[in-house]
Amino acid sequence: MEKNSIFREMLSGLIPAKDIRQPLFFGLLLLLLVCLVYSPYLLSVSMFGIISLLFLEPDPRFRLGVTGWKRAFAGLKRYPALGATALFFLIVLWGGLYSSDMGYWLERLRIKVPLLALPLAVAALPPLSQKQLGALLAVWVSILVFTSIGVGMNYALNFAHIQELLKQGQSVPVPVNHVRFSLMMAVGVVSALWLYMNRILLTGTTAERNLIGVMGIFLFLFMHLLAVRSGLAVLYLSLGILAIRIAWKRRKWWLAISPLVILTILPAVMYLVMPSFKAKVHYMLWDRKMYLSGQGAAYSDSGRILSLQAGLRIWMAHPWLGTGPGDLREEVKNDYELHYGDTVKPIMPHNQWLSIAAGSGLAGLMPALAAFFFPLLYKRQYRNDLLLAFHLILFFSFLVENTIENAVGVGLYTTFLFILLSHNSAPTKLAWQMEGLDETLNSDKSL
Repeated sequence: MEKNSIFREMLSGLIPAKDIRQPLFFGLLLLLLVCLVYSPYLLSVSMFGIISLLFLEPDPRFRLGVTGWKRAFAGLKRYPALGATALFFLIVLWGGLYSSDMGYWLERLRIKVPLLALPLAVAALPPLSQKQLGALLAVWVSILVFTSIGVGMNYALNFAHIQELLKQGQSVPVPVNHVRFSLMMAVGVVSALWLYMNRILLTGTTAERNLIGVMGIFLFLFMHLLAVRSGLAVLYLSLGILAIRIAWKRRKWWLAISPLVILTILPAVMYLVMPSFKAKVHYMLWDRKMYLSGQGAAYSDSGRILSLQAGLRIWMAHPWLGTGPGDLREEVKNDYELHYGDTVKPIMPHNQWLSIAAGSGLAGLMPALAAFFFPLLYKRQYRNDLLLAFHLILFFSFLVENTIENAVGVGLYTTFLFILLSHNSAPTKLAWQMEGLDETLNSDKSL
């Protein structure tokens, strides 16, 4: 009976019943986390499910109404950081005025709809409590651990075949695009680290805290088995900066020196003990050799460099407004034909910022930078270690990938950004507390 009472108390803290939208919001967020890894289609369905909550009244029962829309615009006014990402959508929307390829433009626009619509939903819905935030992050870490075990078993059962793929520049098979999956893993590592260091637990037991710590270490080491260089690079850079920041805050420099030493030595250790990591290093060195000899166009890293060069040439030719986001794909194809003939397959610039600059010019790049950094700078939210870590991971990924040019990338960005902002939106929290609609927030501690 006592265990049932503890379970009911924990459950009521996670999904209070004063507003039917809150348990629905929490449930849809859980579904989003699962769909990020396993179902891009249901990912979109889950997002539209969250947006549809705007049509429900803040009531314990299902009642349709327009109160949600009023609260959405009032919430954005109180906490404008929630609406910053809409600029990514508006940049593409504006670019339609001078794009000729309407099909590609509409595809870009559709992918970025969540960046416009989800801020409205998050601004209208009850903010996430600290317990809910901790539960969502713990579930995310668990999903990644479960998935990694499956990936590891497949790797072991098909070791020789996968090693051969790695030697050819391919990747260990994972449920989604390997680069996006490595970014998910990086977010999982910092989530586990944050939960462990801040003791954000459901049961409050030492066993739960230790389990989260072990899961975080497992994900960190497993990323080396996957050997996705962009994912490892953004994680190492983010952890290094966080270590320096924490050491500065606490005036204990060993907190920075110890992690930095480990991060410096660990790649050499992984090279010696992890066959997949070793194979990827050898491929990278071969790729570099081919590029320097002028024969690397068909290889992974060399192809990325050529894509960046093409993107830069296109931006320099259209510095202010770009080619139009709808016409960027055709411009890249024309640039490749001009400089490389038909011997090299054209690929889009492997840099999110450069892609925006080439497609929308400086007029698009500046608002895009503002959209990305404003949620972090608003009310000095960079003091929140988890939000800072998330932005570091995404910013560095933007330098090496077109992170938000597909549905999974947009899903990863919006899901975690708005989970964190929903909890951090202090003015919105205050409004809900004053109206007495969310008793769980009154006991929350500031992050």
